[in-house]
Amino acid sequence: MGLDTVEILMDIENEFEISIPDHVASNSLTVGDTHRIILDMLVAKRAVRSAELENQAWDRLVKIVTEAMRMKPEDVRPESRWIPDITKSG
Repeated sequence: MGLDTVEILMDIENEFEISIPDHVASNSLTVGDTHRIILDMLVAKRAVRSAELENQAWDRLVKIVTEAMRMKPEDVRPESRWIPDITKSG
């Protein structure tokens, strides 16, 4: 996991007030994987899973990625791989 990825992960944890274990984070290959992890952790903290929660979490996740990597929001898709689509190095 490269420095860019670690920094994004820290931003995600801060934004959502969660702590993603290293072994879980290392298995997150795509932005969609990370979105599902965030949702699962929020539900574990008693959030109600809903379309609204999913959309809000996606929007917040995309904002973090686009700000960190200076990307356009439309370039961040669920199938985007962290390496090489989002970050350029591992």
